[in-house]
Amino acid sequence: MQGQKTPNSSSGMLLVLTGPTGSGKDTVAKKLCTMGWTKLVTYTTRSIRPGEVNGVHYYFLSESEFLSMKARGEFLEINCYGDSWYGTSKKSIEAALYGQKILWIIDSGTAAKIRYVLRENLSLQTRDSVLSKTRVVYLDPGSWDDLEKRLILRDGNDPEIIVKRQKRLAQDWKIWESCYESYDAIVKNEDGKLGETLDNLLAKLA
Repeated sequence: MQGQKTPNSSSGMLLVLTGPTGSGKDTVAKKLCTMGWTKLVTYTTRSIRPGEVNGVHYYFLSESEFLSMKARGEFLEINCYGDSWYGTSKKSIEAALYGQKILWIIDSGTAAKIRYVLRENLSLQTRDSVLSKTRVVYLDPGSWDDLEKRLILRDGNDPEIIVKRQKRLAQDWKIWESCYESYDAIVKNEDGKLGETLDNLLAKLA
């Protein structure tokens, strides 16, 4: 049928980018988005915050709208934190089947089991094709000392903030050590070497 989209087997990719806090995921993602990648935007029912843009940071929905999508089976995965719902739409993921390069930034633990999530929640018609186009890349920030320096530069010297970040880092580091075999590639991201990081990342995706 004219105008109907059909899966494109020769292009498109779902890049799952992960790494601990301070590894540079957002910086790498911003650069990739200037190179033809589309950052996956998830859905939420929480209130929009100052400076946020609907469709850029999240798709902001009412609870009834979100639950209607949930009832129709439109979400790949959902979570509820406090009074707010969060979800990732299947259509966003399946866009990789139609030639789009989709970039999905998630935490290390979820990234390690993402193929299971895809296999269990996508339809039989799209599951294998999406899985074949999925690449999970872990950004290696270097040593623990390097991470602490980055976070201090980014967040300042507030002791309370530093302690919270250190606790989160310790959790991320344990996940990395236990799950690194689940990643398709590990790319080192050193300070001041963004170009080198991108070259290495794209080479591993080729």
